[in-house]
Amino acid sequence: MPSEIKSPGGLAFELVWEKPSKDPAKVLNSTPSKDDINVEKRIREKQIAAEERRKSMESSRLEQMQKKQQRMVEARAKAEELDKKFKETSAVKLTEKLGKVEEKQKACREDLLLKLKEHDERIEKVRERKKVIGENGDASPTCS
Repeated sequence: MPSEIKSPGGLAFELVWEKPSKDPAKVLNSTPSKDDINVEKRIREKQIAAEERRKSMESSRLEQMQKKQQRMVEARAKAEELDKKFKETSAVKLTEKLGKVEEKQKACREDLLLKLKEHDERIEKVRERKKVIGENGDASPTCS
């Protein structure tokens, strides 16, 4: 006495209007029973294998961490070495630059002193000439 009911979405359901049968559900065959000794032995073997896997994974993690730390130490040492070289080259360049600046300043001072000396000599010549002109009243270039 099955009846079919259709839903608006296009699905069909079949309802069975029968009383449940009195036959018990079939029992699935379970795995054959084994000796408890073999089961305990397998469990111990699995536990030992799991412990070994855990230890090997832990040791590999430790090894990876050590390698990573070693790389970090090497990178830090390399960075410090590069920094040291940079400081040394910068110091050398700075001393060279300061030396050049001092040389230029010294040369400028010497040049300025030379110009002042020449200027003083010209002034002295002009004064002497002025004296000669003042005494003679003549502007002849006899004293040049």
